[in-house]
Amino acid sequence: MGARLSGSSSAGSRKAGVGMSNPGGLGIGKEYALRVSGLGVRLPKGRGISRLWGEHHWALRGIDFDLRRGEAIGILGRNGSGKSTLLRAIAGIIAIDEGTVSMAPDLTAAILSPGAGFESKLTGRENLINSALYQGFLPRVVKEKLDDIVELSGIGEWIDQPVAIYSAGMRARLGLSLALHLPSDILMIDETLSAGDAAFRAKAKQVIDTLIASDRTVLLVSHNLETLRTMCTRGLVLDRGRQITVCDIDEAIKISKSILLSAAASSEEPGISRRASIEAQIEALQAQLVDWRAENAERAKAARLASHGYLAALERVVAIADKLVTAPGNETDKMAGFGPGRSGGTAVMEAAAGTAATVKAYNEAYEKMQSRKVEREAAIGEQQRAARTGEDLQARLDALREQLAEL
Repeated sequence: MGARLSGSSSAGSRKAGVGMSNPGGLGIGKEYALRVSGLGVRLPKGRGISRLWGEHHWALRGIDFDLRRGEAIGILGRNGSGKSTLLRAIAGIIAIDEGTVSMAPDLTAAILSPGAGFESKLTGRENLINSALYQGFLPRVVKEKLDDIVELSGIGEWIDQPVAIYSAGMRARLGLSLALHLPSDILMIDETLSAGDAAFRAKAKQVIDTLIASDRTVLLVSHNLETLRTMCTRGLVLDRGRQITVCDIDEAIKISKSILLSAAASSEEPGISRRASIEAQIEALQAQLVDWRAENAERAKAARLASHGYLAALERVVAIADKLVTAPGNETDKMAGFGPGRSGGTAVMEAAAGTAATVKAYNEAYEKMQSRKVEREAAIGEQQRAARTGEDLQARLDALREQLAEL
């Protein structure tokens, strides 16, 4: 389910010859929660028995950054760039081969990897308690928050059924819900926002937004660039295991997109397989679609607002037109103008002045309605053009996926 970090250890200090962190995180400063210096992870190539004897490669090398308390940093990069490996190295799940990881001694941390470690024969409730114990939390922590955990996960009565009968999505939702309710100071989130359906993702994002708005410190890995843009202030860009930059999140997203598009455009370069080329193009299109969805949502909102503005203006014109139809002009209306202290001539003049004002108001309302109509047509036109762009992107993505499936 996750791993707990101690402030006095370095993930790599368990291996001989690897530099150790400052004891207890000394020297990290009260402003900072985490410091990664010269981190490198070397993994074996190949599979099966070849992993024991095969050639090694650097999955990560030269990673340097500081994480301030209460800050949210997004980790960006193509598939295979080392994003998940970095989180696991910081958490101590993977031993590092060089460099150090230091954490402030008064902080705790957990990596969110929902559903991992669940025992199939145990119920959801029992697995929640076991997972919390694994991360160093007492059972009462889960029991106090059980209702909230179950409500967010949407498991309902299934909480007392064996996990063996859960779907993969149910396991992921329950695991993420637990992780979000554990009182960890530093959260490391690895693509968990993709778990579950849209309703669950929306609820989970609300919880994470609340955590980020509080004093939680967050490292977030996601391919959803809009999620990173809205939830993070800075971005760490990786490519092929190397750190490209640490900068403002908007700039980091631009750099990451540039890397994706460059990879897609370099499909003819020697040494790049057709599969790798198609995968790079798919990843670039997925990033474009994420941005398109956000832009399309804004255009749809603008179209709705423009339509509401036009309808309100139209209603105003109709209301004033009704007044003109019933404006003083017949004998009954004129007779109604007579009364104590008022002459018939005065009443008629007042009625005429009122009609003139109504006509003026009608003309102004009509012009406003026409203006709102133009705005509405323009907004709907933009939305329709955006929809065609999205359809084109999706068609290209589907075609590439078909090509990949045929390989």
